[in-house]
Amino acid sequence: MAAGTGKPVVAVLNAGERGADEVVQFYVGFPAGEVERPNKTLRGFSRVNLLPGQARVPHTRIALDSLCWRDPVRHCWRFENGSYRIMAGGASQALMETQIIL
Repeated sequence: MAAGTGKPVVAVLNAGERGADEVVQFYVGFPAGEVERPNKTLRGFSRVNLLPGQARVPHTRIALDSLCWRDPVRHCWRFENGSYRIMAGGASQALMETQIIL
């Protein structure tokens, strides 16, 4: 099983004229591998309060072992190396994306 955590960093800006809260959702897209996996899976979220014109960086951590899958044949958790997509946004349909190689 993989060890450690990743800390995605994204800035959120309130471009409006009123203070607001935003819940930033962090999704992971998995590399092509031995098993079929969802296109994206929610792996963290953070709520931030923003004043008008204010930008903040919400904090969350993604445990690398949360990216593993259970192998029923080998009876163990497995981590696949490859290109993982990290996506963040206020809704699952409106995400910014980056790619990391693990």
